[in-house]
Amino acid sequence: MKRILAIVLALCMIFALAGCAKDRDVRNEHEQIVSGEKATEGSEASAEDGSKDGESEQVTLPSATSDDVELYVVEVGRSAAYVVNAYGQRANGYSLDKDGNILDRQGEIIVAADNAYFFRFLDAISFSEREYVAKLIAKEEKGNANDQTVINQYPTTITIFLTATPKDTTNGIIVLGSSNTGIAEIKANSNAKIIADGAFELEPGEIAIDVGTTGAARIVVTAKTDGRATISARSLSGTATAECIIDVQNGEIQAAAEGEGSSENLSEMINASEDPTIHTHSYTKTVVDPTPYEKGYTLYTCECGHSYKDNFTSPLPEPTPVPTVHVHEYSATVVAPTETERGYTLHVCQDPECGDSYKDCFVDPLGD
Repeated sequence: MKRILAIVLALCMIFALAGCAKDRDVRNEHEQIVSGEKATEGSEASAEDGSKDGESEQVTLPSATSDDVELYVVEVGRSAAYVVNAYGQRANGYSLDKDGNILDRQGEIIVAADNAYFFRFLDAISFSEREYVAKLIAKEEKGNANDQTVINQYPTTITIFLTATPKDTTNGIIVLGSSNTGIAEIKANSNAKIIADGAFELEPGEIAIDVGTTGAARIVVTAKTDGRATISARSLSGTATAECIIDVQNGEIQAAAEGEGSSENLSEMINASEDPTIHTHSYTKTVVDPTPYEKGYTLYTCECGHSYKDNFTSPLPEPTPVPTVHVHEYSATVVAPTETERGYTLHVCQDPECGDSYKDCFVDPLGD
């Protein structure tokens, strides 16, 4: 009799284990089906995002304008164009794509085509006079040899007047130069901003000024010795040029003593040191680091308020969010069978926000 009971119990254990294994297989098959459905949903979602059939995701264009980054477009004929900086110089490393967007050195769009402005140069530069006469300052002094009286000629300053037609320009930069700095040298200008050294390459004896929206400037020239020199002016593009002559003459001691200057033109005789309007920019440099959403740059600011930017650097890569992966941690609870209900083991994820659960290891009701 004991032997028969042992055989019966063994058979019950075998059937219970087989039922548990079958439940696990059913659950695995269910999970594969669910995973397949989720993958299909993900594929459909990707297709809705525009990646179906090889289509690329829509690119979000930046909101920066040409004025924000100081990069502009210059047209060459009807089908060609290139990128320049705020001074009209070719911006090396920057380019245009087929849609007219401005690209940086890494090929990233930094100015969308709708926000890219065309660079406009100055034109129609002219001086108020074609020829100016400057009188040197004459002084009667005693010479060293034999204590003789001589008349010495000393440098003086003369102001010449320049105008330009702005005509929808991006800036009002004009480059001035003298054909002979030993005779006449451009020292400063008294009502137009002087561009910072290094903004662009100048020839010896040249200065660059910004006449702004007024298109007018008073240019202070130092007359050093008698002779004639040509003062030239050109726009950055070179499409607008103008010239005038400075005729430097020896002054007469009587005129110098009476404080008289040349009255043969519109210029006024002033000493540069006495002109309070002459200003040379002194810039403070501030490096602005890039962010994931803005370019970096170096900002140059003068106490007079004039500023400009250069040395632009690309924005930092946008941070990639790290996806949160949830790992189920189940707690097992054995539910004993009753006369009418099967017993089983209940597995419940311990994360209260998850709620996932499943049953296995089923045991037949006791009444069977």
